Amino acid sequence: MSLALTAGAVGHAGRPPAAPCPRSTEAAPTDPDDLSDFDDFSDEADEELEPTGAQAQTSLRPGRNRERVEELVRTEKDYIGDLEVLLRVINETISSSGWGEGAGLHLRPLLGNVVQVMSAAKRFLADLEAALCNSEEDMQVGRVFLQHANDLCEVYKVYCSNYNVEVIPLLKKYEGEEDAQLALKTVTEELRRNKAHLIDVNSVLIKPVQRVLKYPLYLNELLRGTPAHHRDQKNLEAAQGRINEAAREINEYTRAIDLVHKYRADTDHSLQGKMKRVNFHSIVKKSNRMSTYVSQKLGIMNQTTSSKFIAEEARFRSVQKGARALAEHVSNVVDAVRARHAAELLIAEALEDIFPWALEAPKVKEVTLDTCNRLLQQFDHEIEERVLVPVRTVEALCEAPDRLLAKTQDKLLDFDAAQSRLQATKDSAKVAAVSPLVWLKARALEEEEAQARETYGALHRQLLAELPELNDRAVIVLEIATRSLVAARLYFQGHLAKLYLQLTAETSGPFGVRLLQKHKKPPPGLKGNQIGSNIISKKSLSPLIFPSFAPPDFG
Repeated sequence: MSLALTAGAVGHAGRPPAAPCPRSTEAAPTDPDDLSDFDDFSDEADEELEPTGAQAQTSLRPGRNRERVEELVRTEKDYIGDLEVLLRVINETISSSGWGEGAGLHLRPLLGNVVQVMSAAKRFLADLEAALCNSEEDMQVGRVFLQHANDLCEVYKVYCSNYNVEVIPLLKKYEGEEDAQLALKTVTEELRRNKAHLIDVNSVLIKPVQRVLKYPLYLNELLRGTPAHHRDQKNLEAAQGRINEAAREINEYTRAIDLVHKYRADTDHSLQGKMKRVNFHSIVKKSNRMSTYVSQKLGIMNQTTSSKFIAEEARFRSVQKGARALAEHVSNVVDAVRARHAAELLIAEALEDIFPWALEAPKVKEVTLDTCNRLLQQFDHEIEERVLVPVRTVEALCEAPDRLLAKTQDKLLDFDAAQSRLQATKDSAKVAAVSPLVWLKARALEEEEAQARETYGALHRQLLAELPELNDRAVIVLEIATRSLVAARLYFQGHLAKLYLQLTAETSGPFGVRLLQKHKKPPPGLKGNQIGSNIISKKSLSPLIFPSFAPPDFG
């Protein structure tokens, strides 16, 4: 695969590059990407960084914030440069040598939306450089963070979730594939030739995940070094809250995608696969869920509901049922049309055998053969490509959400059961003296309830975000497929009408009557009295052999 956009071509989305600031930003290089998970946004991590005494005085000394912004700008440039090197190496090494997909490398999932991440980082960097050109009193870095917070959150949450779901499993898979290892080795060698600190492909791919974790720490440092009367103080406080919120959004989105990927990948629904998953723990869980479900139906236990989610699930079930029914019924219609014209061909062949002397019989057979060999095949092709393939695609797309909805219902039952157990424990603690055992039990139930809430909430939010889009697009596909079915039938019937009208125009009269008039003498093997004195007369014979044809009314 050749990337359509090289690293150097990614610009600032239409804006001109910021003018270089005359102030120097040279300093000892630091590694901005030394974190590996999202736990660093915890309150405990912030408390460890609280300055005391001399540290606080150092933080407020003049010029300190400028140094921090200069460090932020420098490390942002280095970070973008590393991503550019990766894309350039992939374009020049893998694409030009014919590797990539041919070597077993799945470049699209491996790189994710790295181009969008780099573009957002460049826009952010341009505004940081512009802010750095102001004096320290007028420098408003907090405003820059606020302006770019939403953009950064959107691109980084997609990249981080893709890194967890796609990149890590792919790199692990490539360890056992010789061709992929050779391609990665070549890329690694080129990376080291360009920048020595890039030890392998993963050392670059993980940088966006690490980089987004550094922004709250930079904001913390800037906020500590900003006097209360500074014009950027409120912006920095707002930016700190927004970036921390963005980090939580990234966390939640990544967890939701992990869960979706986990349950969507569970595709072994055979009896053997189901039996492998049966154990004591699974039996207990299913029993508890059934008990919770019955208790809710009897009104003994409260049930968590979401009207919006219920409405979207109902729409999804309607789409799923409609796609399945449409595919089944269209297949039946096609089979019926094939059977009808196959029967007509048999009739035409029989007529030719019965009346070998008749000139019209071969014409009838010719029309039916043309229908079966040309028109019917074209009709089958149109139905397959324009109706059945789209509808079956919708059916296939509904399989994963169907499993996720079932799993979400299970997690909802677990959450409601955990809530009920926790509430019962709290109620019992109110009427009796709280013992350490009861307190420990309540604490364990609170943790269980929080975990169940988090798991259910992640699946619920993800489905609620994606089901409406799936439903809307599926409805459009099914509507187009239905229109295509009608158009194909009209086209087919119109061409049939044309063929048979041409056939009737070529014949001067009813086929059966002209047969009898033409052959005054009986054919060999027939007695004279068998022509007009049997059950079927000349008058009644013609409509049975070739009934009068009325062209269809297409409106």
